[in-house]
Amino acid sequence: EQLLRQEGKHPLRHDMALWKEHRDSRGFAYGPFTTEGEEWYQLRQALNSRMLKPSDAALYTDSLNEVIGDLLVQLEDIKAKSLSGDQVPDVANFFYFFALEAITYILFEKRIGCLKPPIHPEMETFVKSVGLMFKNSLYVTFLPKWTRPLFPFWNRYLENWDIIFTFGKKLIEEKLKDMAAELKDGNSDKIRMSGYLHFLLSSGELTPDEAVGSLAEILLAGVDTTSNTMTWALYHLAQDPETQEALYKEVVGVVPPGKIPQYKDFAHMPLLKAVLKETL
Repeated sequence: EQLLRQEGKHPLRHDMALWKEHRDSRGFAYGPFTTEGEEWYQLRQALNSRMLKPSDAALYTDSLNEVIGDLLVQLEDIKAKSLSGDQVPDVANFFYFFALEAITYILFEKRIGCLKPPIHPEMETFVKSVGLMFKNSLYVTFLPKWTRPLFPFWNRYLENWDIIFTFGKKLIEEKLKDMAAELKDGNSDKIRMSGYLHFLLSSGELTPDEAVGSLAEILLAGVDTTSNTMTWALYHLAQDPETQEALYKEVVGVVPPGKIPQYKDFAHMPLLKAVLKETL
């Protein structure tokens, strides 16, 4: 943290040249991972509101608890259907769908059905496109540009980014229609003010085009980072039964079975915070 703070108001960031090439070729606005300097700072100022402060994160407690409730039901169902009765065959993929459901609910105030089978093909396509975008970016990073017409990696890379943006743009457009309809009907009080996209658009911080560029990147980051962190945390806990048992006792000591966790409960779970930090 001390090292990063020495870089000042506009830190030097990794040049996401490949990501920018996609945005430039499609005419999309840059998001928080692709902007630099003053433009980056202004964008982060807008996006940080209602997102990064702990007090703001508390706004999403009920939404996340709702999604986690469905996660636990689906988890038990998958385990019950396994040959041994207690296994989840692809934990990482399972958490990808959980993270997608959670982040879209926060951003767009919309449940998209990732945790209630059958999963819509559009959701499966989005999750696959995230993995394929990263996979193909490895090839296009190290192969010289003159090879792009000769190999399929560049076009695959662009196509999977297109899927990610199309998915985000569709959700934004649906949210704008819902907001317009509720305002027209005089039901503005029904719009959940905790909704992240509604907050950004109604505050005038971002235009719809800027929202498409930013929220597509946030959507990607929210899914990939959350699912990977949870997967590795469970892996390391499985390697360390004593820590796993200690963590279980800490959690049920603060939130007994049958009680729904609240944001304030995390202040009383230092081991949980330590497990996540150690995992990262």
